[in-house]
Amino acid sequence: RQNAFPRKIETWAIRRVLGRIVEGRLNERERDKSGEVLSPGSRAGLAAYLEALRHTFEREWDGPLPRDVSIVVGHTHKPFSEWWDTPAWPAGGMRVFNCGGWVVDHVVPQPHMGGAVVLVSDDLDVVSLRIYQQVHDPSAWQITVETVKPTPGGELFAEHVRSLVQPAREPWSAFSAAVEQLVAERRADMQQILE
Repeated sequence: RQNAFPRKIETWAIRRVLGRIVEGRLNERERDKSGEVLSPGSRAGLAAYLEALRHTFEREWDGPLPRDVSIVVGHTHKPFSEWWDTPAWPAGGMRVFNCGGWVVDHVVPQPHMGGAVVLVSDDLDVVSLRIYQQVHDPSAWQITVETVKPTPGGELFAEHVRSLVQPAREPWSAFSAAVEQLVAERRADMQQILE
């Protein structure tokens, strides 16, 4: 206890080992929950983080919090676009966009898993371009443009993006076909590894 060097090593080792154990267990648990986009625990944790973020903004900004808030996160492998009721924010809530992930780490389809590209306009309007989803029949999936409680400017931005994204035409149809093929290949590779 009197020597600072061993105490620093001990602290580092404890944090490193426990951090890896906790991180591994939390990541596995959330990722393997295939019936929901976010588990209640992860939803509560993300809400707590966003609340802490609000407090940080209030301390660091000179003016009031913005009335219109969209938050973009990259959490787990499950994209989503949702309105979160949060009375502490000026509008009574915020838009939360999650871009998900781009991995295929299960042999069977995981319908909540996929990937999105979150687009932000010059006016800070946000849409999510959901371009990949692990559905059971990949040929049935079409690229979609999602928005949440858009402002009038946000709806115009979403309509503009929708006019550009035509899933049945090139280059979008070629992209979807390539994703379908690669997902099938990845699942076959994983099956072979498991066997």
